[in-house]
Amino acid sequence: MLFLRKMSAKVFLASRVGGAAVFLHLSVWPPSLFDVRVIVTVYSVEEADGIHFITMELIEGRTLAAMLPRKGFRLSELLGIAIPLADAVSSAHRMGITHRDLKPDNIMVDNEGRLRVLDFGLAKLHDPA
Repeated sequence: MLFLRKMSAKVFLASRVGGAAVFLHLSVWPPSLFDVRVIVTVYSVEEADGIHFITMELIEGRTLAAMLPRKGFRLSELLGIAIPLADAVSSAHRMGITHRDLKPDNIMVDNEGRLRVLDFGLAKLHDPA
C-alpha cells in the first residue's frame, strides 16, 4: 500500500549545517515530551551529495506576519496566540533547543486555527532545563 503525504523541505547552506543537528535533535524526541501540534513535525534529516536538508510537515495556513492587524490584535486574539506560543517555546527549551529566530514570519496559524512554530534553522542546542 502506498501512502502519500504532503511535506516541505528545507535545504541548509554550508554555513548553516549546524541547524540540521537541531532538527535531528528535534526529530528524535518522543512526541509525548512536547506538543507536536504546536511545533512543526520533522520527518527526516538527510544529506545527499554534500547537501543537507530536512523533510517536514507542510503547514497550510497563514503566517502571523500576514495576519497582524495594523492596530494590533484585540486582547482575546493576542492571548489566543501568546499562550500556545509560550507553551511551544517552553517545550523547545525543555528539550534543550533555543529557537533564536522567533518572529511573525516563523509562526503560522494553520487552516484549523492552531498556532505552529516553524524554522528552527538558526536554533542552538543547550542542556535541557
